[in-house]
Amino acid sequence: MPSSAVRGVDGTVSEGSMRRTPSPARYAAVSVGYSRTPFDETAGLMRQDLTVDAVDLSFDISPGPGWSLSGGGGGAWFSDQNNRYSAVGALLGRVMKGLQIGPFARVMGYRQPRPGLYFTPVRFSVIEGRAVYQWQRNGWGLRTDGGVGSQQVQAFGTLPAPHQTEWHVGVSLSRGWGANNEVALVGSITNSAAAATAGVVSGSFRYRTLGLRFRQGL
Repeated sequence: MPSSAVRGVDGTVSEGSMRRTPSPARYAAVSVGYSRTPFDETAGLMRQDLTVDAVDLSFDISPGPGWSLSGGGGGAWFSDQNNRYSAVGALLGRVMKGLQIGPFARVMGYRQPRPGLYFTPVRFSVIEGRAVYQWQRNGWGLRTDGGVGSQQVQAFGTLPAPHQTEWHVGVSLSRGWGANNEVALVGSITNSAAAATAGVVSGSFRYRTLGLRFRQGL
């Protein structure tokens, strides 16, 4: 099932959720989360000693095997008196074993510009077509996801911005054992402006990640 999060607001401190599972083929969940985290993704931000308080509401519904609908929204309040809103939605449907496709949409914006410090569009929006493939066998797992769409980055005090091509690719190779133990190698690359931390995003912008994830079941 797809998941979405506002980048840079992780580490939920408290979370409540309501779940309803009428049958194995159906699933529904609603969650509310609050977090307070340092905003220190660059050296410049570390010097500012900023913190972010965020509240997020999300839902995830699976009406039948191979189908999922998810979405959410929230707000974030920065210690420099700025704030941000965001909303996201996604639908995935199975077209063959292990493969799902569907649309994805996201919008976010800030109240005040912070040029040269962090990425603060008055409005950022993206619409994307996505594909997700998952494979599992004998404890090994492979997940790949990719998408292509259109993004618009509207800066403060400027004429309406043109739409730009947006894309992303992600891969995860995992090995699981026991009840809930897993180690995974994950990587991704995108040109989405949502991944930016600088004040200006050019057409040559790329954001890459590579990491090792470990999960220990209790």
